[in-house]
Amino acid sequence: MVASGQGLQVRPLTEFIYEQRSNADALRQGDFLKRTEELQQIVNKEGVPYTGADNRGFLVITQSCDLEMRNAKCKAKYICLAPVRRPSEAVAAQLSHSQSDIERKHHFATERDWNQLMQFVDRLLNNNEPGLFYLPEDQLVGVGEHLCAFLPLTFAVPVASCYAACVAARIVGIQNVFQAKLGWLAGTMYARVGTPALRNFLPKQQYREIRSDLLAQNVVQLRPPDHKCLFESIEEQPLPDETIEAVEKRITSLGLRATRKDRALRRVGEILSENLPDDRIPESRQKRLLELLRSDRELTDILG
Repeated sequence: MVASGQGLQVRPLTEFIYEQRSNADALRQGDFLKRTEELQQIVNKEGVPYTGADNRGFLVITQSCDLEMRNAKCKAKYICLAPVRRPSEAVAAQLSHSQSDIERKHHFATERDWNQLMQFVDRLLNNNEPGLFYLPEDQLVGVGEHLCAFLPLTFAVPVASCYAACVAARIVGIQNVFQAKLGWLAGTMYARVGTPALRNFLPKQQYREIRSDLLAQNVVQLRPPDHKCLFESIEEQPLPDETIEAVEKRITSLGLRATRKDRALRRVGEILSENLPDDRIPESRQKRLLELLRSDRELTDILG
């Protein structure tokens, strides 16, 4: 089940993408496998380099019909697996195409790049981005965080040595329509496979929270004048480290406003101070109002 904001009705993702499997079931396309010691040893033996902590597991790419067991054998000679990692890696890779070295190291971007990145995240979350397959977090089925399969990194292991290990490592499967979409993304088909969009399944606020959090993990959005000011500041005096926290501290120290929302709220505060006597709305109440506006996620989505 995915995380949700306060007051939102949460729907299990078994209604959307996931499908529970038992060990008696044959391996199927789209099965998500955890990195068991047995499976990792098989992968290592094949000389596959996906052993780092950034790899959270593997996704079965081979078609289900080729994995169906008949007389203790299946049609496929090899099982194709794709490494599964955090989607923030895909976001960072996408952003790097348009960033300079300073922007990439210090996690900030122009409004133009930010908007293009938001479109990329929308495609990623709704499984419309070639080369990537998104697996939403659902603690109830064992998917403990938002994940993403990197299809260009797919590799093959012999069925004879890994089939049983893959079944034993299976966490959850995906529904037939998403198996078809995965096959299309991984193959060379020329027809589009339509699947339900995550944005239409989740409450609007919950979807926006997932999208906003994924963006915030990777980059800070800046208006062109503020972007130029920050760029020149870092060129003149490099930051102590390459974290988002470090660049946000520099933004604050320079007095920059990272978003239109910040500028709008500053102007609201000025209007309140200039036009409303303190005895009508005390300054403490005005500050409280601005805090509520600043923390409102829907307003953030509207103003940026």
